[in-house]
Amino acid sequence: FISHSCGPNAVWVEGDNAAHVLRARADIAAGDEVTISYLEEHALLHSAEDRKRVLQETKLFQCSCERCAPPADGSLGKDVCRSFHCRKCGECAVFHPLRPRKGKGKGKGKGKGKGESLTGVACHSCGEVVDVAESKRILKIEADLETKLNKLDEEIENGDGDVTTLLDERKLQGLTKLVANGETGPVGPQHWLCDRVWAHEQVWYGAKSKRVEKRRMLQLRVDYRRKAYDGLSAALAWTLEQQADTLLKHLGFGMAMLESDRQYEAEMLAQVLPTFEESMRILGLMFGKEHEHYTSVERKYKVAKRYLEKRAQTKS
Repeated sequence: FISHSCGPNAVWVEGDNAAHVLRARADIAAGDEVTISYLEEHALLHSAEDRKRVLQETKLFQCSCERCAPPADGSLGKDVCRSFHCRKCGECAVFHPLRPRKGKGKGKGKGKGKGESLTGVACHSCGEVVDVAESKRILKIEADLETKLNKLDEEIENGDGDVTTLLDERKLQGLTKLVANGETGPVGPQHWLCDRVWAHEQVWYGAKSKRVEKRRMLQLRVDYRRKAYDGLSAALAWTLEQQADTLLKHLGFGMAMLESDRQYEAEMLAQVLPTFEESMRILGLMFGKEHEHYTSVERKYKVAKRYLEKRAQTKS
């Protein structure tokens, strides 16, 4: 039996003859407890509150790992997967605490203090402190966004359609308006719900041949995932793989390159192989270089390298 952590130092890998191999995914000192994640890789990038909820519902325990529990020094701590834009300075530096302050709203019973868990939290950039009204405003928008995303995911899972049929441009912009994207909305961009929005937008823009927008969504997802987990993340590696695949295709591999993308050609060319390489580095360390997770990306990397070399020769 191996304990769970949302910041595990080991991972189970299926080896030859269905053998289960335990591999380190972080440095393990003598005497350290070896831990794995009971959650899927992508779920490790969800908020602490959501991870704890899933573990309580599926494994019947309250997670108290280092990424979920409040700091031992009595400070509030911060959830790096759940950050909001500061109304004063505009930076995404208001992190939801791991030790939420208890609501001090008036009244009794259910609902007292609801939406006040950001009250008293200081922006890590400018120091502005969130008051009760701002806390309620931000968390109401966050709750509305999660409700919309859950409804969309449920409709897709039930076979009611895909994101391109369920969302027209107006509905898509309605989701985008709630997230920061560095421009609008108080949620994120360093927020797990933003990652979910961008995943849908990535598919939607791809289906509409809006390639610049699709690449932008992928970059936003990569940026979020880099900051959301301090360690080797297969979820990040697989997103990098998607990003490299997309860049290669937009450069003309298997599909025509758009004239509107010519202005980005040099930038995309410089990005393809390093993106594959980073994905391979993570997957190789986590699963080993014999594992399909690694070899599948390695094959793509070799194809991409040959294609880009041939492309360069043709243009010279």
